[in-house]
Parts: sequence; structure tokens; C-alpha cells
Amino acid sequence: MTNLIRPAIAVLLGMMAFQLFSTSYEASGLLQTGSLFVVSLIFLEKMKIHPALVYDALFLGNI
Repeated sequence: MTNLIRPAIAVLLGMMAFQLFSTSYEASGLLQTGSLFVVSLIFLEKMKIHPALVYDALFLGNI
């Protein structure tokens, strides 16, 4: 049963990611959206920092 649900979850996650990118692009512009993406990718993949700390530093720090 989980093999049947997995593709549906993948499609829904893809739709959510696209909607997040499009609303971020409309609200903040391409430069800020792209820079947040690149900085987050570096922190998460290269420096292996926990996602909660990346979220706190990048998004909650801008309030």
C-alpha cells in the first residue's frame, strides 16, 4: 500500500515546492529568493548544519 501512496506524496511535495518558489519570487524578487536558496543549500549540504538552525537564522532572523 505504501508503494501506491509514495508517488502521490512526491507530486504533492513538488507542487508545494513550486508554490513556495512562485510566491517567494512574487513577494521578494529573484535576487533575494535565489540568495536564500543558495545560502540554505550551503548550510544544509556542505556545512551539515541542522535544518532548524538554518530556518531560525535565515527566516526568523529577518522579522
